[in-house]
Amino acid sequence: MTAEILLITAAAAIGGLLAVQAAANASLSAALRHPLTAGTFQLLIALAAIATVAAVVGQLPNWDALAAVEPRWLLLSGLASPFYITAGIVLFPRVGALTTVALVVGGQLAMSVLIDAFGLFGVAGDRSIGASGWGSRQLSPASS
Repeated sequence: MTAEILLITAAAAIGGLLAVQAAANASLSAALRHPLTAGTFQLLIALAAIATVAAVVGQLPNWDALAAVEPRWLLLSGLASPFYITAGIVLFPRVGALTTVALVVGGQLAMSVLIDAFGLFGVAGDRSIGASGWGSRQLSPASS
């Protein structure tokens, strides 16, 4: 199995886990009686999990490096997580799994097109946005 196929498979599996996570978070919200309580708990568990993995592999944050990050707004990049988590908790029981995921993925696709087309946030994306150009460079054997 090539590295590209492994990465594509992992991305699809993670996408499936996100749907399961959103459903579980909606149930957790019902049990805890508020979406913000469930979201806070879920993010604390996520923090503990990633901090544990980072410690095990020797990649805990270097606070000096964080202090030197420019532009400074990059340090706010995690702010989307609580909104994503809370939106899933609120939307899943109201509009269903498929609609919630479709809306989230639709928003991700729309923003991804803009990021790639304009090279936003320092991403050297695919500038050949068009019906035949979407993703062709990233997934073709010639790009590796």
